Amino acid sequence: MTKEGNAVSRRRRAVAAVAAVAVMVLAVAGCGAQKPTSATTDTKQLEVVSWWTSGSEAAALNVLLSAMHQTNPNVDVVNAAVTGGAGSQAVVALAKQLQDGNPPDVWQTFAGKSVQGYADRGVIRDVTSVFTGSDLHATMQPTILRSLMHGGKPYGVPTGAHRSNMLWLNAELLHRAGVPLPSGDYTLAVFLDGLQKVKASGATPCVSAARTGSPPSSCSRTCYSARSG
Repeated sequence: MTKEGNAVSRRRRAVAAVAAVAVMVLAVAGCGAQKPTSATTDTKQLEVVSWWTSGSEAAALNVLLSAMHQTNPNVDVVNAAVTGGAGSQAVVALAKQLQDGNPPDVWQTFAGKSVQGYADRGVIRDVTSVFTGSDLHATMQPTILRSLMHGGKPYGVPTGAHRSNMLWLNAELLHRAGVPLPSGDYTLAVFLDGLQKVKASGATPCVSAARTGSPPSSCSRTCYSARSG
């Protein structure tokens, strides 16, 4: 993929926009092509596979796809999001498309071994031009940047990083309960003592956003990692 002069294809402009959705990768071949797609040849269709299907995810994805369509009106953007299993169903569908030699143009994946594995197999192309145009080498968090690299080149563009061991606190509630804010020497014992004080004050000491099974399972993994090292 190059970015000299005006030789930026509709495909590449669209890919840059979709890359802002998650860790997105660009297929070496797509839309049923039997040979690598060209970075300097216009495309009339861009198939995007992700598992962004919940209410807020789908809304965010649609905003980006709509913006992409406005800047590339001649490109038919196909939202091929797959529902179910927090991405597990999408991975299965993607594997079948890759096996059939008919991958989507762009798809969502995870940083690290996943995107590097696709790069090692030669089924995705590097997005150096996207990084160069947005100066991502200089601005991206170094650990995340390394997780996208293979052979010295980047193969995906993330929009953020999820963490499963994050706790949020209500400073006003803690103040009313006489619990000091966490400091550098914060320990589990201090945390548990604080919970008891909050409970004694008549407030709920700790809650989990458990509308789905994801938060409890994430909490279990965090506790297991803390115990096992």
